Amino acid sequence: MATAPTCHLVSWNVAGFRTTLDLLKQHHGGLHAWLELMQADVFCLQEVKIKEEEIANEGPKFGATIKGWDSFWCFNRGTGDQRLGLNGVATFVRKGLAVAADNAPLRDETLDGEGRCLMTDHRSFVIFNVYVPNSGDGSRLPFKQRWLRALRASMQRQ
Repeated sequence: MATAPTCHLVSWNVAGFRTTLDLLKQHHGGLHAWLELMQADVFCLQEVKIKEEEIANEGPKFGATIKGWDSFWCFNRGTGDQRLGLNGVATFVRKGLAVAADNAPLRDETLDGEGRCLMTDHRSFVIFNVYVPNSGDGSRLPFKQRWLRALRASMQRQ
Protein backbone atom coordinates (compact mmCIF):
# COMPACT_ATOMS: atom_id res chain seq x y z
CA MET A 1 0.00 0.00 0.00
CA ALA A 2 1.41 3.38 -1.02
CA THR A 3 1.59 6.13 1.55
CA ALA A 4 0.24 9.59 0.90
CA PRO A 5 2.79 12.31 0.27
CA THR A 6 3.49 14.57 3.23
CA CYS A 7 3.42 18.33 3.42
CA HIS A 8 5.31 20.00 6.26
CA LEU A 9 3.67 23.27 7.26
CA VAL A 10 5.36 25.77 9.57
CA SER A 11 3.48 28.78 10.95
CA TRP A 12 5.07 31.63 12.91
CA ASN A 13 3.80 34.94 14.24
CA VAL A 14 7.02 36.86 13.76
CA ALA A 15 5.83 40.22 15.20
CA GLY A 16 8.03 41.95 12.61
CA PHE A 17 9.74 40.08 9.77
CA ARG A 18 12.80 42.36 9.61
CA THR A 19 14.01 41.29 13.05
CA THR A 20 13.22 37.65 12.28
CA LEU A 21 15.27 37.80 9.07
CA ASP A 22 18.21 39.29 10.98
CA LEU A 23 18.02 36.49 13.58
CA LEU A 24 17.72 33.79 10.92
CA LYS A 25 20.76 35.18 9.15
CA GLN A 26 22.75 35.40 12.37
CA HIS A 27 21.88 31.92 13.65
CA HIS A 28 21.16 29.86 10.51
CA GLY A 29 22.69 31.66 7.54
CA GLY A 30 19.42 33.14 6.30
CA LEU A 31 15.80 32.37 5.50
CA HIS A 32 16.49 29.78 2.79
CA ALA A 33 18.88 27.82 5.03
CA TRP A 34 16.35 27.89 7.86
CA LEU A 35 13.52 26.68 5.60
CA GLU A 36 15.70 23.76 4.51
CA LEU A 37 16.65 23.01 8.13
CA MET A 38 12.95 22.96 9.06
CA GLN A 39 12.22 20.80 5.99
CA ALA A 40 9.27 23.10 5.40
CA ASP A 41 7.07 22.85 2.33
CA VAL A 42 4.82 25.72 3.34
CA PHE A 43 5.83 28.54 5.68
CA CYS A 44 3.09 30.88 6.95
CA LEU A 45 4.04 34.16 8.63
CA GLN A 46 1.77 36.48 10.53
CA GLU A 47 2.35 40.08 11.60
CA VAL A 48 5.13 40.67 9.06
CA LYS A 49 4.71 44.48 9.31
CA ILE A 50 6.01 45.11 5.80
CA LYS A 51 4.51 47.49 3.27
CA GLU A 52 3.66 46.49 -0.28
CA GLU A 53 6.10 49.05 -1.71
CA GLU A 54 8.93 47.45 0.25
CA ILE A 55 8.35 44.08 -1.42
CA ALA A 56 7.97 45.75 -4.81
CA ASN A 57 11.23 47.68 -4.36
CA GLU A 58 13.30 45.37 -2.17
CA GLY A 59 11.73 41.91 -2.57
CA PRO A 60 14.96 39.89 -2.40
CA LYS A 61 15.86 41.54 0.93
CA PHE A 62 12.69 40.02 2.39
CA GLY A 63 13.08 36.59 0.77
CA ALA A 64 10.41 37.28 -1.86
CA THR A 65 12.57 35.67 -4.56
CA ILE A 66 14.18 32.64 -2.91
CA LYS A 67 15.22 30.06 -5.50
CA GLY A 68 12.84 27.10 -5.43
CA TRP A 69 10.13 28.98 -3.56
CA ASP A 70 7.08 31.10 -4.35
CA SER A 71 6.04 33.80 -1.93
CA PHE A 72 2.58 35.30 -1.55
CA TRP A 73 1.88 38.44 0.46
CA CYS A 74 -1.10 40.23 1.97
CA PHE A 75 -0.48 43.81 3.10
CA ASN A 76 -2.24 46.25 5.37
CA ARG A 77 -3.43 49.00 3.03
CA GLY A 78 -3.92 51.51 5.85
CA THR A 79 -7.70 51.29 5.70
CA GLY A 80 -10.02 51.53 8.67
CA ASP A 81 -8.56 51.67 12.15
CA GLN A 82 -5.19 50.15 11.27
CA ARG A 83 -2.08 52.15 10.40
CA LEU A 84 -0.35 51.34 7.10
CA GLY A 85 2.38 48.74 7.57
CA LEU A 86 0.88 46.93 10.55
CA ASN A 87 -0.33 43.33 10.45
CA GLY A 88 0.39 41.59 7.15
CA VAL A 89 0.76 37.90 6.38
CA ALA A 90 2.99 36.04 3.96
CA THR A 91 3.11 32.44 2.78
CA PHE A 92 6.21 30.83 1.30
CA VAL A 93 5.56 27.67 -0.70
CA ARG A 94 7.95 25.30 -2.45
CA LYS A 95 7.70 25.85 -6.21
CA GLY A 96 4.89 23.86 -7.74
CA LEU A 97 2.93 23.24 -4.53
CA ALA A 98 0.56 26.20 -4.90
CA VAL A 99 -1.61 26.69 -7.96
CA ALA A 100 -3.18 29.99 -6.87
CA ALA A 101 -3.27 32.56 -4.09
CA ASP A 102 -5.86 35.10 -2.99
CA ASN A 103 -4.93 38.04 -0.76
CA ALA A 104 -8.54 39.24 -0.49
CA PRO A 105 -10.47 36.03 0.29
CA LEU A 106 -12.97 37.69 2.64
CA ARG A 107 -14.56 39.56 -0.27
CA ASP A 108 -14.89 42.75 1.77
CA GLU A 109 -12.55 45.68 1.12
CA THR A 110 -12.64 46.85 4.73
CA LEU A 111 -11.91 43.41 6.16
CA ASP A 112 -9.32 42.46 3.55
CA GLY A 113 -7.68 45.90 3.75
CA GLU A 114 -6.01 45.16 7.09
CA GLY A 115 -3.79 42.47 5.55
CA ARG A 116 -4.90 39.68 7.85
CA CYS A 117 -5.85 36.79 5.56
CA LEU A 118 -4.17 35.06 2.65
CA MET A 119 -5.44 31.88 1.03
CA THR A 120 -3.24 29.56 -1.00
CA ASP A 121 -4.65 26.75 -3.13
CA HIS A 122 -2.64 23.53 -3.24
CA ARG A 123 -4.96 21.52 -5.51
CA SER A 124 -6.28 19.00 -2.97
CA PHE A 125 -6.43 21.47 -0.06
CA VAL A 126 -6.28 25.19 0.70
CA ILE A 127 -4.50 27.04 3.49
CA PHE A 128 -5.86 30.15 5.14
CA ASN A 129 -2.94 32.03 6.71
CA VAL A 130 -4.63 34.38 9.18
CA TYR A 131 -3.79 37.00 11.77
CA VAL A 132 -7.09 37.45 13.61
CA PRO A 133 -8.00 40.97 14.81
CA ASN A 134 -7.57 41.60 18.51
CA SER A 135 -10.66 42.84 20.32
CA GLY A 136 -8.47 44.22 23.13
CA ASP A 137 -10.54 46.57 25.25
CA GLY A 138 -13.68 45.52 23.40
CA SER A 139 -13.83 48.50 21.06
CA ARG A 140 -12.98 46.30 18.05
CA LEU A 141 -15.09 43.32 19.11
CA PRO A 142 -17.82 44.00 16.50
CA PHE A 143 -15.14 44.26 13.79
CA LYS A 144 -13.49 41.03 14.97
CA GLN A 145 -16.82 39.18 14.96
CA ARG A 146 -17.62 40.46 11.45
CA TRP A 147 -14.13 39.44 10.32
CA LEU A 148 -14.51 35.93 11.75
CA ARG A 149 -17.92 35.50 10.08
CA ALA A 150 -16.37 36.53 6.74
CA LEU A 151 -13.51 34.07 7.28
CA ARG A 152 -15.97 31.26 7.98
CA ALA A 153 -17.94 32.12 4.84
CA SER A 154 -14.75 32.13 2.76
CA MET A 155 -13.72 28.77 4.16
CA GLN A 156 -17.15 27.34 3.44
CA ARG A 157 -16.88 28.54 -0.19
CA GLN A 158 -13.73 26.49 -0.52
